[in-house]
Amino acid sequence: MNFHRRPLYFLLLLSLIIVSASVARGNGFTLEQVLSSPFPSDLIASKSGDRIAWVFDYLGKRNIWVAEAPAFKGRQLTNYDRDDGQEITETVFSPDGNWIAYVHGGPPNTDKEIPNPSSDTAGAKQEVLLVNVRSGATVKVGEGHSPLFSPRGDRVMFLREDHLWSSTIPAASVRAAGPAKKMFEVRGEVEDPSWSPDGSRLAFVSARGDHSFIAIYEPGSSQIKFLEPSVDRDIAPRWSPDGKRLAYIRLFNVVDTLAADKERLIPWSIRVVDVVNGIGKEIWKSGSGEMDSFAPLPMGENQIQWAAGDRIVFGSEQDGWAHLYSIAGGGGQVTALTPGNYEVENVTWSTDRSFVIVASNKGDINHRHLWKVNAAGGEPQQLTSGGSIEMYPVIIGAGKQLAFSSIPSNSLSKSAGGEVCHAVARKPHLWGCFRVSPACHLPSSTDHCRARMVCSVYSCGCLTYAL
Repeated sequence: MNFHRRPLYFLLLLSLIIVSASVARGNGFTLEQVLSSPFPSDLIASKSGDRIAWVFDYLGKRNIWVAEAPAFKGRQLTNYDRDDGQEITETVFSPDGNWIAYVHGGPPNTDKEIPNPSSDTAGAKQEVLLVNVRSGATVKVGEGHSPLFSPRGDRVMFLREDHLWSSTIPAASVRAAGPAKKMFEVRGEVEDPSWSPDGSRLAFVSARGDHSFIAIYEPGSSQIKFLEPSVDRDIAPRWSPDGKRLAYIRLFNVVDTLAADKERLIPWSIRVVDVVNGIGKEIWKSGSGEMDSFAPLPMGENQIQWAAGDRIVFGSEQDGWAHLYSIAGGGGQVTALTPGNYEVENVTWSTDRSFVIVASNKGDINHRHLWKVNAAGGEPQQLTSGGSIEMYPVIIGAGKQLAFSSIPSNSLSKSAGGEVCHAVARKPHLWGCFRVSPACHLPSSTDHCRARMVCSVYSCGCLTYAL
Protein backbone atom coordinates (compact mmCIF):
# COMPACT_ATOMS: atom_id res chain seq x y z
CA MET A 1 0.00 0.00 0.00
CA ASN A 2 1.24 3.52 -0.80
CA PHE A 3 2.20 5.09 2.56
CA HIS A 4 1.02 8.54 1.42
CA ARG A 5 -2.50 7.13 0.92
CA ARG A 6 -2.74 5.40 4.32
CA PRO A 7 -4.22 8.45 6.13
CA LEU A 8 -6.99 8.55 3.54
CA TYR A 9 -7.89 4.89 4.16
CA PHE A 10 -7.90 5.40 7.92
CA LEU A 11 -10.10 8.50 7.53
CA LEU A 12 -12.58 6.57 5.38
CA LEU A 13 -12.66 3.74 7.92
CA LEU A 14 -13.25 6.17 10.79
CA SER A 15 -16.05 7.86 8.83
CA LEU A 16 -17.69 4.50 8.17
CA ILE A 17 -17.66 3.64 11.88
CA ILE A 18 -19.17 7.01 12.80
CA VAL A 19 -21.89 6.73 10.13
CA SER A 20 -22.69 3.16 11.21
CA ALA A 21 -23.05 4.27 14.83
CA SER A 22 -25.34 7.12 13.79
CA VAL A 23 -27.52 4.79 11.71
CA ALA A 24 -27.73 2.38 14.63
CA ARG A 25 -28.81 5.13 17.03
CA GLY A 26 -31.39 6.30 14.49
CA ASN A 27 -32.94 2.82 14.48
CA GLY A 28 -33.39 2.69 18.24
CA PHE A 29 -30.27 0.77 19.27
CA THR A 30 -26.56 1.47 19.60
CA LEU A 31 -23.57 -0.11 17.90
CA GLU A 32 -22.49 -1.45 21.29
CA GLN A 33 -25.83 -3.23 21.65
CA VAL A 34 -25.42 -4.87 18.26
CA LEU A 35 -21.87 -6.02 18.99
CA SER A 36 -22.85 -7.38 22.41
CA SER A 37 -26.13 -9.04 21.40
CA PRO A 38 -26.80 -12.35 23.16
CA PHE A 39 -26.60 -15.31 20.82
CA PRO A 40 -27.69 -18.90 21.59
CA SER A 41 -26.29 -21.90 19.74
CA ASP A 42 -25.62 -25.64 20.00
CA LEU A 43 -29.11 -26.67 21.07
CA ILE A 44 -29.23 -30.28 22.35
CA ALA A 45 -31.83 -32.49 24.05
CA SER A 46 -31.51 -35.29 26.59
CA LYS A 47 -32.26 -38.86 25.51
CA SER A 48 -35.61 -38.86 27.34
CA GLY A 49 -36.48 -35.43 25.92
CA ASP A 50 -37.23 -33.86 29.28
CA ARG A 51 -34.28 -31.45 29.16
CA ILE A 52 -32.73 -29.14 26.60
CA ALA A 53 -29.48 -27.21 26.82
CA TRP A 54 -27.72 -24.62 24.71
CA VAL A 55 -24.65 -22.38 24.70
CA PHE A 56 -25.39 -18.71 25.32
CA ASP A 57 -22.98 -15.92 24.36
CA TYR A 58 -23.87 -12.76 26.28
CA LEU A 59 -21.48 -9.79 26.22
CA GLY A 60 -18.80 -12.23 25.06
CA LYS A 61 -19.29 -14.44 28.11
CA ARG A 62 -20.16 -17.97 26.98
CA ASN A 63 -22.16 -20.23 29.27
CA ILE A 64 -24.36 -23.31 29.12
CA TRP A 65 -28.06 -22.87 29.84
CA VAL A 66 -30.57 -25.61 30.54
CA ALA A 67 -34.38 -25.88 30.60
CA GLU A 68 -36.49 -28.74 31.94
CA ALA A 69 -39.98 -30.10 31.33
CA PRO A 70 -42.75 -29.24 31.65
CA ALA A 71 -42.22 -25.46 31.76
CA PHE A 72 -38.83 -25.45 29.98
CA LYS A 73 -37.83 -22.26 31.80
CA GLY A 74 -34.21 -21.46 31.05
CA ARG A 75 -31.54 -21.14 33.75
CA GLN A 76 -27.81 -20.60 33.55
CA LEU A 77 -25.75 -23.68 34.41
CA THR A 78 -22.07 -22.71 34.12
CA ASN A 79 -20.50 -19.53 35.50
CA TYR A 80 -17.90 -18.20 33.11
CA ASP A 81 -17.77 -14.46 33.85
CA ARG A 82 -15.05 -13.20 31.48
CA ASP A 83 -15.09 -12.13 27.86
CA ASP A 84 -11.96 -14.15 27.08
CA GLY A 85 -12.90 -15.40 23.61
CA GLN A 86 -12.82 -19.04 24.70
CA GLU A 87 -15.47 -21.13 22.95
CA ILE A 88 -17.84 -23.68 24.46
CA THR A 89 -18.60 -26.44 21.95
CA GLU A 90 -19.48 -30.14 21.50
CA THR A 91 -22.07 -30.27 24.27
CA VAL A 92 -23.65 -33.68 24.87
CA PHE A 93 -26.01 -35.08 27.53
CA SER A 94 -25.21 -38.23 29.49
CA PRO A 95 -27.69 -41.10 28.88
CA ASP A 96 -29.57 -40.29 32.11
CA GLY A 97 -29.57 -36.55 31.38
CA ASN A 98 -27.85 -35.66 34.68
CA TRP A 99 -24.53 -34.53 33.18
CA ILE A 100 -23.45 -32.47 30.20
CA ALA A 101 -20.00 -32.95 28.74
CA TYR A 102 -18.53 -30.05 26.78
CA VAL A 103 -15.32 -28.64 25.36
CA HIS A 104 -13.91 -25.33 26.61
CA GLY A 105 -11.35 -23.68 24.37
CA GLY A 106 -10.78 -23.69 20.63
CA PRO A 107 -8.87 -26.22 18.51
CA PRO A 108 -5.12 -25.86 17.97
CA ASN A 109 -3.64 -24.34 14.84
CA THR A 110 -1.04 -26.05 12.65
CA ASP A 111 1.61 -25.18 15.25
CA LYS A 112 -0.54 -26.86 17.94
CA GLU A 113 -1.24 -23.54 19.63
CA ILE A 114 -4.59 -23.10 21.38
CA PRO A 115 -6.38 -19.77 20.65
CA ASN A 116 -5.75 -17.18 23.36
CA PRO A 117 -7.57 -14.01 22.19
CA SER A 118 -7.23 -12.23 25.55
CA SER A 119 -3.48 -12.97 25.80
CA ASP A 120 -4.05 -14.64 29.17
CA THR A 121 -0.64 -14.99 30.80
CA ALA A 122 -1.69 -18.39 32.17
CA GLY A 123 -2.12 -19.59 28.60
CA ALA A 124 -5.10 -21.42 27.14
CA LYS A 125 -6.16 -25.04 26.90
CA GLN A 126 -8.75 -27.05 25.04
CA GLU A 127 -10.34 -29.16 27.76
CA VAL A 128 -13.22 -31.57 28.24
CA LEU A 129 -15.38 -30.79 31.28
CA LEU A 130 -18.54 -32.11 32.90
CA VAL A 131 -21.28 -30.02 34.48
CA ASN A 132 -23.99 -31.50 36.70
CA VAL A 133 -27.42 -30.44 35.46
CA ARG A 134 -28.93 -30.29 38.95
CA SER A 135 -26.17 -28.71 41.03
CA GLY A 136 -24.17 -26.85 38.37
CA ALA A 137 -20.97 -28.38 39.75
CA THR A 138 -18.25 -28.38 37.06
CA VAL A 139 -15.59 -31.09 36.86
CA LYS A 140 -12.49 -31.11 34.66
CA VAL A 141 -11.91 -34.35 32.80
CA GLY A 142 -8.76 -33.60 30.81
CA GLU A 143 -7.28 -31.88 27.79
CA GLY A 144 -8.94 -32.98 24.57
CA HIS A 145 -12.12 -32.74 22.51
CA SER A 146 -15.05 -34.75 21.08
CA PRO A 147 -16.57 -36.10 24.35
CA LEU A 148 -18.68 -39.26 24.20
CA PHE A 149 -20.51 -41.02 27.04
CA SER A 150 -20.53 -44.78 27.46
CA PRO A 151 -23.99 -46.36 26.94
CA ARG A 152 -24.31 -46.97 30.69
CA GLY A 153 -23.31 -43.38 31.43
CA ASP A 154 -20.58 -44.33 33.89
CA ARG A 155 -17.67 -43.11 31.77
CA VAL A 156 -16.88 -40.28 29.39
CA MET A 157 -14.54 -40.80 26.44
CA PHE A 158 -12.73 -38.08 24.51
CA LEU A 159 -10.01 -37.61 21.90
CA ARG A 160 -6.53 -36.43 22.82
CA GLU A 161 -3.41 -36.58 20.66
CA ASP A 162 -5.30 -38.63 18.04
CA HIS A 163 -6.21 -41.39 20.52
CA LEU A 164 -9.24 -42.21 22.62
CA TRP A 165 -9.12 -41.59 26.35
CA SER A 166 -11.59 -42.51 29.10
CA SER A 167 -12.48 -41.21 32.56
CA THR A 168 -15.04 -42.27 35.18
CA ILE A 169 -18.03 -40.04 35.93
CA PRO A 170 -17.82 -38.72 39.51
CA ALA A 171 -20.34 -39.82 42.10
CA ALA A 172 -22.58 -37.21 43.70
CA SER A 173 -20.26 -36.89 46.70
CA VAL A 174 -17.07 -36.68 44.62
CA ARG A 175 -15.88 -33.37 43.14
CA ALA A 176 -13.43 -34.81 40.59
CA ALA A 177 -13.56 -37.21 37.67
CA GLY A 178 -11.40 -40.30 37.66
CA PRO A 179 -7.93 -40.04 36.11
CA ALA A 180 -8.07 -40.17 32.32
CA LYS A 181 -6.53 -43.26 30.70
CA LYS A 182 -5.81 -44.12 27.09
CA MET A 183 -8.25 -46.85 26.05
CA PHE A 184 -6.00 -48.62 23.52
CA GLU A 185 -3.02 -48.16 21.22
CA VAL A 186 -3.52 -48.24 17.46
CA ARG A 187 -1.64 -46.91 14.48
CA GLY A 188 -3.00 -43.74 12.87
CA GLU A 189 -5.55 -41.25 14.18
CA VAL A 190 -8.74 -42.33 15.95
CA GLU A 191 -11.83 -40.54 14.60
CA ASP A 192 -15.63 -40.75 14.85
CA PRO A 193 -15.96 -43.28 17.73
CA SER A 194 -19.41 -44.86 18.16
CA TRP A 195 -20.67 -47.41 20.69
CA SER A 196 -22.80 -50.37 19.66
CA PRO A 197 -26.38 -50.32 21.04
CA ASP A 198 -25.52 -52.84 23.79
CA GLY A 199 -22.25 -51.08 24.69
CA SER A 200 -20.07 -54.16 24.05
CA ARG A 201 -18.17 -52.81 21.03
CA LEU A 202 -16.77 -49.48 19.89
CA ALA A 203 -16.53 -48.67 16.18
CA PHE A 204 -14.13 -45.99 15.01
CA VAL A 205 -12.20 -44.71 12.01
CA SER A 206 -8.46 -45.39 11.91
CA ALA A 207 -7.20 -42.56 9.68
CA ARG A 208 -3.79 -43.05 8.06
CA GLY A 209 -3.17 -40.15 5.75
CA ASP A 210 -4.29 -41.10 2.25
CA HIS A 211 -6.46 -44.01 3.44
CA SER A 212 -8.48 -45.04 6.47
CA PHE A 213 -10.08 -48.17 7.95
CA ILE A 214 -13.24 -48.94 9.88
CA ALA A 215 -12.26 -50.72 13.10
CA ILE A 216 -14.05 -52.27 16.07
CA TYR A 217 -12.59 -52.31 19.57
CA GLU A 218 -13.92 -54.91 22.03
CA PRO A 219 -13.16 -53.84 25.63
CA GLY A 220 -13.95 -57.32 26.98
CA SER A 221 -11.18 -58.97 24.99
CA SER A 222 -9.03 -55.88 24.36
CA GLN A 223 -8.97 -56.73 20.67
CA ILE A 224 -9.26 -54.56 17.55
CA LYS A 225 -10.73 -55.87 14.30
CA PHE A 226 -10.54 -54.07 10.97
CA LEU A 227 -13.51 -54.39 8.61
CA GLU A 228 -12.94 -54.69 4.86
CA PRO A 229 -9.59 -52.83 4.82
CA SER A 230 -8.62 -51.37 1.46
CA VAL A 231 -6.60 -48.57 -0.13
CA ASP A 232 -9.65 -46.27 0.03
CA ARG A 233 -10.84 -43.94 2.78
CA ASP A 234 -13.61 -45.48 4.88
CA ILE A 235 -15.49 -43.06 7.17
CA ALA A 236 -18.69 -42.58 9.20
CA PRO A 237 -19.40 -46.00 10.78
CA ARG A 238 -23.05 -46.34 11.85
CA TRP A 239 -24.46 -49.24 13.89
CA SER A 240 -27.67 -50.96 12.86
CA PRO A 241 -30.36 -50.89 15.59
CA ASP A 242 -29.69 -54.56 16.45
CA GLY A 243 -25.92 -54.01 16.62
CA LYS A 244 -25.16 -56.78 14.11
CA ARG A 245 -24.12 -54.64 11.15
CA LEU A 246 -22.26 -51.45 10.36
CA ALA A 247 -23.02 -49.09 7.50
CA TYR A 248 -20.24 -46.78 6.41
CA ILE A 249 -19.09 -44.52 3.57
CA ARG A 250 -16.20 -45.46 1.30
CA LEU A 251 -14.40 -42.62 -0.51
CA PHE A 252 -12.56 -44.02 -3.51
CA ASN A 253 -8.90 -43.18 -3.98
CA VAL A 254 -8.85 -42.66 -7.73
CA VAL A 255 -6.64 -40.75 -10.13
CA ASP A 256 -7.16 -37.04 -9.50
CA THR A 257 -10.11 -35.69 -11.47
CA LEU A 258 -10.81 -32.00 -11.00
CA ALA A 259 -14.07 -30.10 -11.30
CA ALA A 260 -14.38 -26.75 -13.06
CA ASP A 261 -13.53 -24.97 -9.79
CA LYS A 262 -10.40 -27.13 -9.40
CA GLU A 263 -11.90 -29.15 -6.54
CA ARG A 264 -10.99 -32.83 -6.56
CA LEU A 265 -13.91 -35.10 -7.44
CA ILE A 266 -14.52 -37.87 -4.91
CA PRO A 267 -16.80 -40.73 -6.03
CA TRP A 268 -18.14 -42.72 -3.08
CA SER A 269 -20.30 -45.61 -2.00
CA ILE A 270 -22.25 -46.94 0.97
CA ARG A 271 -21.33 -50.36 2.30
CA VAL A 272 -22.92 -52.59 4.95
CA VAL A 273 -20.82 -55.19 6.76
CA ASP A 274 -21.64 -57.99 9.21
CA VAL A 275 -19.57 -57.26 12.31
CA VAL A 276 -19.30 -60.95 13.27
CA ASN A 277 -18.06 -62.55 10.06
CA GLY A 278 -16.70 -59.39 8.46
CA ILE A 279 -18.51 -59.96 5.17
CA GLY A 280 -19.85 -56.78 3.57
CA LYS A 281 -21.44 -55.55 0.38
CA GLU A 282 -21.85 -52.33 -1.52
CA ILE A 283 -25.50 -51.26 -1.41
CA TRP A 284 -25.18 -47.93 -3.26
CA LYS A 285 -22.58 -46.20 -5.41
CA SER A 286 -22.41 -42.64 -6.64
CA GLY A 287 -21.80 -41.61 -10.21
CA SER A 288 -18.48 -40.17 -11.30
CA GLY A 289 -19.68 -36.71 -12.35
CA GLU A 290 -19.18 -33.37 -10.64
CA MET A 291 -22.57 -33.46 -8.89
CA ASP A 292 -21.91 -36.97 -7.58
CA SER A 293 -18.73 -36.06 -5.71
CA PHE A 294 -18.82 -36.56 -1.93
CA ALA A 295 -19.04 -33.43 0.20
CA PRO A 296 -19.72 -32.97 3.92
CA LEU A 297 -23.22 -31.52 4.19
CA PRO A 298 -24.73 -29.40 7.03
CA MET A 299 -26.26 -32.53 8.58
CA GLY A 300 -23.54 -33.45 11.07
CA GLU A 301 -23.50 -37.11 12.05
CA ASN A 302 -26.85 -37.56 10.28
CA GLN A 303 -25.43 -37.46 6.77
CA ILE A 304 -25.84 -41.24 7.02
CA GLN A 305 -27.94 -43.10 9.61
CA TRP A 306 -30.00 -46.25 10.04
CA ALA A 307 -33.77 -45.78 10.03
CA ALA A 308 -36.75 -47.92 11.03
CA GLY A 309 -37.71 -50.76 8.72
CA ASP A 310 -34.07 -51.74 8.08
CA ARG A 311 -33.45 -48.71 5.88
CA ILE A 312 -30.53 -46.33 5.60
CA VAL A 313 -31.05 -42.59 5.07
CA PHE A 314 -28.20 -40.59 3.60
CA GLY A 315 -27.50 -37.11 2.22
CA SER A 316 -26.23 -36.39 -1.27
CA GLU A 317 -25.91 -33.53 -3.76
CA GLN A 318 -26.29 -35.78 -6.80
CA ASP A 319 -28.98 -33.53 -8.33
CA GLY A 320 -27.19 -30.29 -7.44
CA TRP A 321 -29.08 -29.77 -4.16
CA ALA A 322 -28.44 -31.15 -0.65
CA HIS A 323 -31.15 -33.80 -0.27
CA LEU A 324 -32.01 -36.93 1.69
CA TYR A 325 -32.33 -40.38 0.14
CA SER A 326 -33.39 -43.76 1.52
CA ILE A 327 -32.36 -47.30 0.63
CA ALA A 328 -32.92 -50.74 2.18
CA GLY A 329 -30.08 -52.05 4.34
CA GLY A 330 -29.59 -54.89 1.88
CA GLY A 331 -29.56 -52.60 -1.16
CA GLY A 332 -32.12 -52.01 -3.90
CA GLN A 333 -34.07 -49.07 -5.24
CA VAL A 334 -33.17 -45.63 -3.89
CA THR A 335 -36.04 -43.38 -2.74
CA ALA A 336 -35.63 -39.61 -3.00
CA LEU A 337 -37.12 -38.30 0.26
CA THR A 338 -36.82 -34.56 -0.45
CA PRO A 339 -36.88 -34.00 -4.22
CA GLY A 340 -36.97 -30.46 -5.62
CA ASN A 341 -34.99 -27.26 -6.04
CA TYR A 342 -34.18 -26.56 -2.40
CA GLU A 343 -31.68 -27.48 0.31
CA VAL A 344 -32.07 -29.67 3.41
CA GLU A 345 -30.00 -29.29 6.59
CA ASN A 346 -30.09 -29.65 10.41
CA VAL A 347 -31.40 -33.22 10.48
CA THR A 348 -32.75 -34.67 13.75
CA TRP A 349 -34.28 -38.12 14.26
CA SER A 350 -37.46 -39.27 15.99
CA THR A 351 -37.08 -41.74 18.85
CA ASP A 352 -38.45 -44.63 16.79
CA ARG A 353 -36.30 -43.68 13.77
CA SER A 354 -39.36 -43.55 11.50
CA PHE A 355 -38.96 -39.90 10.48
CA VAL A 356 -36.67 -36.90 10.65
CA ILE A 357 -37.24 -33.19 11.22
CA VAL A 358 -35.18 -30.98 8.92
CA ALA A 359 -34.68 -27.29 8.23
CA SER A 360 -35.25 -26.40 4.59
CA ASN A 361 -35.96 -23.53 2.21
CA LYS A 362 -38.50 -25.63 0.29
CA GLY A 363 -41.04 -23.28 -1.28
CA ASP A 364 -39.44 -20.25 0.40
CA ILE A 365 -35.92 -19.65 -0.86
CA ASN A 366 -35.25 -16.74 1.54
CA HIS A 367 -36.17 -18.53 4.78
CA ARG A 368 -35.63 -21.80 6.62
CA HIS A 369 -38.63 -23.67 8.02
CA LEU A 370 -39.09 -27.06 9.66
CA TRP A 371 -40.38 -30.11 7.80
CA LYS A 372 -41.18 -33.68 8.77
CA VAL A 373 -39.79 -36.32 6.39
CA ASN A 374 -40.73 -40.00 6.62
CA ALA A 375 -37.82 -42.41 6.24
CA ALA A 376 -39.88 -44.73 4.04
CA GLY A 377 -40.85 -41.94 1.63
CA GLY A 378 -43.86 -39.76 0.93
CA GLU A 379 -44.48 -36.03 0.65
CA PRO A 380 -42.60 -33.95 3.26
CA GLN A 381 -44.93 -32.26 5.76
CA GLN A 382 -44.37 -28.58 6.60
CA LEU A 383 -44.43 -27.80 10.34
CA THR A 384 -43.56 -24.10 10.49
CA SER A 385 -44.08 -21.21 8.10
CA GLY A 386 -44.14 -17.42 7.89
CA GLY A 387 -41.55 -14.67 7.80
CA SER A 388 -39.31 -16.05 10.55
CA ILE A 389 -36.46 -18.56 10.25
CA GLU A 390 -36.48 -21.86 12.14
CA MET A 391 -33.41 -24.09 12.33
CA TYR A 392 -31.54 -26.62 14.50
CA PRO A 393 -34.55 -28.64 15.74
CA VAL A 394 -34.45 -31.24 18.50
CA ILE A 395 -37.32 -33.56 19.44
CA ILE A 396 -38.38 -33.51 23.09
CA GLY A 397 -41.35 -34.37 25.32
CA ALA A 398 -41.48 -38.11 24.59
CA GLY A 399 -41.37 -37.40 20.87
CA LYS A 400 -44.36 -35.07 20.90
CA GLN A 401 -42.68 -31.66 20.96
CA LEU A 402 -40.02 -29.68 19.17
CA ALA A 403 -37.44 -27.21 20.39
CA PHE A 404 -35.59 -25.18 17.80
CA SER A 405 -33.75 -21.97 17.08
CA SER A 406 -36.04 -19.22 15.79
CA ILE A 407 -35.11 -15.85 14.34
CA PRO A 408 -38.18 -13.57 14.18
CA SER A 409 -39.18 -11.68 11.07
CA ASN A 410 -38.76 -7.91 10.70
CA SER A 411 -42.43 -7.31 11.46
CA LEU A 412 -44.02 -6.94 14.87
CA SER A 413 -46.11 -9.82 16.17
CA LYS A 414 -48.50 -10.09 19.12
CA SER A 415 -47.96 -12.74 21.76
CA ALA A 416 -50.68 -14.63 23.58
CA GLY A 417 -50.33 -12.25 26.50
CA GLY A 418 -50.73 -9.19 24.33
CA GLU A 419 -47.04 -8.33 24.48
CA VAL A 420 -45.22 -7.27 21.35
CA CYS A 421 -42.42 -9.59 20.25
CA HIS A 422 -40.24 -7.01 18.52
CA ALA A 423 -38.21 -7.60 15.43
CA VAL A 424 -34.54 -8.51 15.67
CA ALA A 425 -33.54 -5.12 14.28
CA ARG A 426 -35.54 -3.32 16.97
CA LYS A 427 -34.55 -5.48 19.91
CA PRO A 428 -31.11 -7.03 19.47
CA HIS A 429 -31.48 -8.96 22.74
CA LEU A 430 -34.10 -11.17 21.07
CA TRP A 431 -31.71 -12.54 18.49
CA GLY A 432 -31.90 -16.30 18.04
CA CYS A 433 -34.63 -17.24 20.49
CA PHE A 434 -35.48 -20.87 21.18
CA ARG A 435 -39.08 -21.99 20.93
CA VAL A 436 -40.83 -25.01 22.41
CA SER A 437 -43.80 -26.20 20.38
CA PRO A 438 -46.40 -28.37 22.16
CA ALA A 439 -48.72 -27.70 19.20
CA CYS A 440 -46.57 -29.88 16.91
CA HIS A 441 -47.84 -33.30 17.96
CA LEU A 442 -45.46 -35.64 16.22
CA PRO A 443 -45.72 -37.70 14.18
CA SER A 444 -49.47 -37.54 13.63
CA SER A 445 -50.11 -33.81 13.23
CA THR A 446 -50.93 -32.52 9.76
CA ASP A 447 -51.30 -28.86 10.68
CA HIS A 448 -48.61 -26.22 10.63
CA CYS A 449 -47.37 -24.89 13.93
CA ARG A 450 -49.19 -21.57 13.69
CA ALA A 451 -49.38 -21.01 17.41
CA ARG A 452 -48.81 -17.63 19.00
CA MET A 453 -45.56 -16.73 20.68
CA VAL A 454 -44.99 -15.87 24.30
CA CYS A 455 -41.72 -14.03 24.90
CA SER A 456 -39.97 -14.59 28.23
CA VAL A 457 -36.88 -12.41 28.48
CA TYR A 458 -34.41 -13.55 31.12
CA SER A 459 -31.31 -11.77 32.29
CA CYS A 460 -29.27 -13.36 29.53
CA GLY A 461 -31.65 -14.00 26.69
CA CYS A 462 -35.00 -15.06 25.46
CA LEU A 463 -36.83 -18.39 25.43
CA THR A 464 -40.08 -18.50 23.47
CA TYR A 465 -42.96 -20.94 23.48
CA ALA A 466 -45.54 -21.66 20.83
CA LEU A 467 -48.90 -22.36 22.48
